[in-house]
Amino acid sequence: MDTVKPWILMSILFAIGLISIGAGFARLDTVNQHVQSNSLPPELIDLRYVQHPVVTFIHIGSGMIFMLLAPLQFSPGIRRRIPKLHRIIGRTALVAAITTATISIWMAISFPAFGGWLTATSTYVFGSYVIVCFALAYAAARNRQIDRHKKWIIRGVIVSFGVSSIRILFIVFAVATDLQFEEFFPLAFALGFALNAVLAELVVRRRSAIR
Repeated sequence: MDTVKPWILMSILFAIGLISIGAGFARLDTVNQHVQSNSLPPELIDLRYVQHPVVTFIHIGSGMIFMLLAPLQFSPGIRRRIPKLHRIIGRTALVAAITTATISIWMAISFPAFGGWLTATSTYVFGSYVIVCFALAYAAARNRQIDRHKKWIIRGVIVSFGVSSIRILFIVFAVATDLQFEEFFPLAFALGFALNAVLAELVVRRRSAIR
């Protein structure tokens, strides 16, 4: 079978996107509680978010908007019947993705990354890649290079959804290994994005996924 049905891709993205949206709400709730009580969290992974609540809300909020809108870009019905809505959704998702990716890179540069050099390097590499993907997708759309546009959209979206794959890998590592969270975090972080990057290339090569 050499096809990928758009509804299958949309359903998968919505499903795994809910993982990150749920985690996002949990993180925002943690930040809000500590800001309201003027306290610091006991977990190191939460510290930089609590110390920079405004940036955190923009970062997570943008990411959640992207997770909700991005799957709709693969809807043939919206694209063909309501092209104006398709463009509005696409531009909104693009701004949201670039915003959250840029903040991720800034935070990795400005503060010690939880998980050390591997987490930081993965953030630089895949955050930059996502920004490049959506920039090239936008440029291709402006130049009416539709097939090229779709390929870069697929890459950017699937790699961005690596944040959900990371959380799935957290569970795998916790169940299958004796490693502590701080030990497997950077491995899951890097692997989640890497696997999604490979998956994106596989999807791009399936003809119906880019039509």
